[in-house]
Amino acid sequence: MSQKFIKSKNNNQYNAAYGQYFATAVYNSHFVGTDELAEFIQRQASVKKSDITAVLTALGATSCMGM
Repeated sequence: MSQKFIKSKNNNQYNAAYGQYFATAVYNSHFVGTDELAEFIQRQASVKKSDITAVLTALGATSCMGM
């Protein structure tokens, strides 16, 4: 489970970062959901899937509040 990035160049001559390179995330049709992530973590650690799902759900709700 890794995120893929490509290198992109800023071609906007009116931008302060003109000519600089930056990373852009590349997405495909397979998005990892909460259940799939919880199952993966459960296989790697001694924590149950239900506990992981609860934490991830609470984390998602909390992160939305800050935006």
